[in-house]
Amino acid sequence: MLFLTENYDYCQVLNQIKSVITTDNIIGSTSAGVFCNRISSMSGIVIGIFKSDELSFSLAAEEGISVDETKAGFNLGSKLIDKIHEVKDTNYITILLLADGVTNSISLLVDSLFDKLGSNVRYAGGGAGDNLRFLKTLQFHRDKALNDSVVSALIASKKPIGIGTSHGWLPISPPLVVTNSDFNQVRELDWQNAFEVYSNIVKAYGKTEINENNFKEILMSFPLGIPQSSEEYYIIRDPVLKKPDGTMIFVGDVPNNSVVRVMYGDKESLMSSPIIATLEALKQLGGCKPAGVLVFYCISRCLLLQDAFHEEIAAINDLVGKDVPVFGCMTYGEIGSLYAGPPAFHNKSLVVCIFPE
Repeated sequence: MLFLTENYDYCQVLNQIKSVITTDNIIGSTSAGVFCNRISSMSGIVIGIFKSDELSFSLAAEEGISVDETKAGFNLGSKLIDKIHEVKDTNYITILLLADGVTNSISLLVDSLFDKLGSNVRYAGGGAGDNLRFLKTLQFHRDKALNDSVVSALIASKKPIGIGTSHGWLPISPPLVVTNSDFNQVRELDWQNAFEVYSNIVKAYGKTEINENNFKEILMSFPLGIPQSSEEYYIIRDPVLKKPDGTMIFVGDVPNNSVVRVMYGDKESLMSSPIIATLEALKQLGGCKPAGVLVFYCISRCLLLQDAFHEEIAAINDLVGKDVPVFGCMTYGEIGSLYAGPPAFHNKSLVVCIFPE
């Protein structure tokens, strides 16, 4: 698995990798940053190699996902379900996904893929990045670099692979009904101007008036949460822009008629999330020892926590064992399940995948 920032010649990198390995089972993407154990960089390359007699890998990709994300998810699912039927003598199926993070509609793709493959498959992944330029990302599939695509690795394993998703954001507002939205653009909350409702809640909680100087900081600190089957779990949506008419634009969909709450997280609540996600993933290993950890970590979360990001990765390393490699990338959104729920597209979250010995 290959993650690199955009300032590298990806063709040369792929050729160098192929010169020293004997397989073409390579997937990966450009990213907003990379890390390995306690070292991170906004300019670098991280390579993870999975090798085991108890793992088998099958790759699939779908291009042109922005044309019809729902169809793209269905098509990818059709390719993967054939590969699932080919797998013998395995008990566990995990699918790793890397999608173009600039398309802003990964959620539709994930929903369609889940409709096709169902709940007997575990899902993890994230949106490919481009060092925060939000112009063009690349997804790697074998020896090719694709754009506007999703690449996937189906892993069939005799032992369970643990996956945990968490974020640490807590609700600070009463439930609000999204009364006028178009995918990721929210015009009204509770039949009122969306930004006016949002800013009043933020002001009441933080005693802070939103202005041009603090606008980006406030939006980064107060996302929306979409409650799931119980209000214990929320899918986070990151606000990024405000139109002159008060329409708010988010990373990912905020469905019309859905219920949302304004969220906030202090350092303590946010930094509990890598522990929660890692413990959940460890529990799923069924007593097996960890061999390696793959983490998909939201770049927005990294920008907010700054140096505390390293503490989060260190917390994962401490729980699995300091000798266990922990690597991953900073993503434009994450793909994972909140406990036993279906897979979803998240913001400001992290997904921890632990592979067994």
